Amino acid sequence: MNSSKIAELLGSNADSLLNHTCKTISKEHIVSPGADFLSKTFIDTNRNNQVLRSLADIYGHGRLGGS
Repeated sequence: MNSSKIAELLGSNADSLLNHTCKTISKEHIVSPGADFLSKTFIDTNRNNQVLRSLADIYGHGRLGGS
């Protein structure tokens, strides 16, 4: 699907949705998805290994599991 078709589907909201720039959260605070997502996100927390293993199971299941 090309961008003009997406804009057509969004209708009158297309410009604000497609050209939005967030001013409240800086891009340095966003963690990109990847194989090391859990370790990058939870490295400075006090969660034990069982909790981290359970989180890994949750993020690894479902239709988008592992993505």
